[in-house]
Amino acid sequence: MTAATIHRPRKPRKLEPVHGACRVVLQPTETHPGCVTINGTAYLLHVLRDGYRLEKSGGAAYDLPRDLSGCDCADSTFNSDRPGGCKHQVALRAILAALGTDVPAPAPAPKLQTAEAV
Repeated sequence: MTAATIHRPRKPRKLEPVHGACRVVLQPTETHPGCVTINGTAYLLHVLRDGYRLEKSGGAAYDLPRDLSGCDCADSTFNSDRPGGCKHQVALRAILAALGTDVPAPAPAPKLQTAEAV
């Protein structure tokens, strides 16, 4: 005799905003990356043409766009609806504010040109 298993739908998890501490150890320049810590983990902060890269000593790197609208870490990928974003987004916003750098607004989407009938 086989027992039937009833699967009940899971309640969606309530995602809490991230919290922690970040610190600027070495301010980035145009020619050299800076060093920051996020929750005690050291990262090199590279300022790129189109965004930022946080690189851990083990080789893991996380890319964030200039407007800090996303991150390619697992938390941001699988929990994209987390209030405020992942710890990298939250920390980088705080770091840029501490350095006196405004977080640029997202660039407007390019307008599509339509072909007009001649």
